[in-house]
Amino acid sequence: MSQEMAKNEKAALAGIRRSAAGIELNLTTRPAPDVPATVRSLLRLRFASWRVPADLAEDVLLAAVELVSNACDAAPDTEIAFRARLDPATGAVWVGAWDTCRGMPTARRPELTIEDIDALPEDHAFGGWGLPLVAALAADCGVTRTADGKWVHAVFLPRPR
Repeated sequence: MSQEMAKNEKAALAGIRRSAAGIELNLTTRPAPDVPATVRSLLRLRFASWRVPADLAEDVLLAAVELVSNACDAAPDTEIAFRARLDPATGAVWVGAWDTCRGMPTARRPELTIEDIDALPEDHAFGGWGLPLVAALAADCGVTRTADGKWVHAVFLPRPR
């Protein structure tokens, strides 16, 4: 077996694959409270090995956790998937979370009041801030329907040096 084949086989076992589009990390799992933290940890390790700049990595990690959290909430009783892809030529990073929910996410444009800043609202209603945050950090984001669900994704570009 050639070294390249052995390398690709080892990478496949680790959830990484090389494709024409770049280097990918893929994860499919059942939703659980620890899934966003697990994705963050796995992605942080991959970014170190992929040599993604720290400032870009932090933005992508935040977005990845938001997207995965939303997928877990949208489809709590089915599988979800997460994918991250690095384009080595440009340094761009694509991240996406897939779920089986047919409903489309909606990013609200929050109007903040002093009451919204309360550390613990009486109704304990947090949430609704993730997609606007992802949209603010990403160069592009969107939703792609699939036959059995949807991918919510974002693209991040490295900052000029």
